[in-house]
Amino acid sequence: MSLLMYNYVTSEEGLNLTEKTILAILKAKPDVSREELAEKASKTVRTVQRTLNSLRDKGYIEREGAKQNTVWKVKK
Repeated sequence: MSLLMYNYVTSEEGLNLTEKTILAILKAKPDVSREELAEKASKTVRTVQRTLNSLRDKGYIEREGAKQNTVWKVKK
């Protein structure tokens, strides 16, 4: 799925394009690493981390597992 498609697949209100893109990737592959997210979203790892924090704070995702085996549970 192309990055443009991620924008159309998600319709969450109040999220910016980066948040929508990261959320769509997490829905498709919840065990994706931050580095993979950065590559797929064409963002830096730091931007991905800020976006993950934002999505967690807004209640869209929850982290499960240990640091090395993180899985993101999409709640919304």
